[in-house]
Amino acid sequence: MSGCRIVVTVREVRGHCGAGMQVGDRATFDGVHIKGKLCIHAMASMMSKVFAMHQGVDFGWLDDPDVATHLCPDDANVVSFELRRER
Repeated sequence: MSGCRIVVTVREVRGHCGAGMQVGDRATFDGVHIKGKLCIHAMASMMSKVFAMHQGVDFGWLDDPDVATHLCPDDANVVSFELRRER
């Protein structure tokens, strides 16, 4: 199962994203490349989760083991991301 592609999609923006992220913006990770639009600060904060999902780790608390959420580290202007594993 290792080597899954991870698709990151902006689901909600509360406030003003300084990086200009908007609902529907997407980025993909294949383990080597990152393609698409993604704020570097949000990316840095989510990489542990992305790499774990990429390697096939399941988080037992998720309703769907292939879908996780991640919040931008800017707590005054929160961007909510969906991380979806494509097996």
